[in-house]
Amino acid sequence: EPYGLSIREVAKHLRVSPSTFARIIRGDASITPEMAWKLSVTLGPSPEMWLGLQMDYDLWQAEQKEEHLNSLPLHASLCLKFQG
Repeated sequence: EPYGLSIREVAKHLRVSPSTFARIIRGDASITPEMAWKLSVTLGPSPEMWLGLQMDYDLWQAEQKEEHLNSLPLHASLCLKFQG
């Protein structure tokens, strides 16, 4: 309970269930624009900061999967379509 706040207490202020807030904390649910606004009103500082954290997390997850992208063969005809 960082800052002395329980998941249940914060969820109550956000007007979401404790399980919903717990899923966001664990990274099992995304921060939507609506949730970013609620988090900003409840915890500060801005919705943009909360959405930025979500974007950073999404990009990190994508980078973790990059190794799988590099192992996929790229079909020659697909390359030709992109060249012109």
